[in-house]
Amino acid sequence: QRNLRLLLFAVVCVAVVMAAIQFLLGRYVKKYDDGTILSGVFIGDTDVSGMTKAEAIEAVGNTLSGCSGEKILLELDSNRNAEVTLEELGFLAPKLEATVDKAVKYGKTGNAFSAYRIIRKAQKNELDHHFALEYEVSEDKATRILEERITGMLHQPVNAAVTQTEAGVTIVKEIKGEILDAEKTIRNLNQYLNDTWDGKSGKVAVAVTEFDPELTEKDLKDVTDLLGTYTTF
Repeated sequence: QRNLRLLLFAVVCVAVVMAAIQFLLGRYVKKYDDGTILSGVFIGDTDVSGMTKAEAIEAVGNTLSGCSGEKILLELDSNRNAEVTLEELGFLAPKLEATVDKAVKYGKTGNAFSAYRIIRKAQKNELDHHFALEYEVSEDKATRILEERITGMLHQPVNAAVTQTEAGVTIVKEIKGEILDAEKTIRNLNQYLNDTWDGKSGKVAVAVTEFDPELTEKDLKDVTDLLGTYTTF
């Protein structure tokens, strides 16, 4: 029983000490909760150290504006493509403000021990923390650009045909038609911007849906007998 009481007393003492440390660290961290971002914090590739929320939004916005002229090659295949700028596609970062809020709060909320370590690293210029931005293109603008630049390059359907050569009757295979899949292409664009894009020009595949013409090779597979010929001079 005596040992149990000693153990209980030790646990209580440790808990009191930990609570006191947590309280003191919390007061220390509170001093740095002044609405500015810690040194060594980045949003995307933009250094927002020491900035307020408004300053950080402006700085990141300027970075994004500088990327708006970068070109994206919309590619159907190696011979059919169109070049557009990110500005034409309505390039934006829809969660910019929420991301800046996280950057402002970083190192100032949550566990006091963790926050203290983050602040100390920032004070020693050892902090290097990046908040990723989520990018996307405007659905309306991207759809309009895709229809303007891509529709004219799509294959039109061509029926299969029967033709006679010296070797006999043969079937010329049909050519499938193509319909632009703007929704899937926009998903390809957004995926590229968030997973692969390095801030420079790039290439994205255009999605299409193929469809058969009215007559296909299968429809004409039995039309191969020569029924007759006629020659005149």
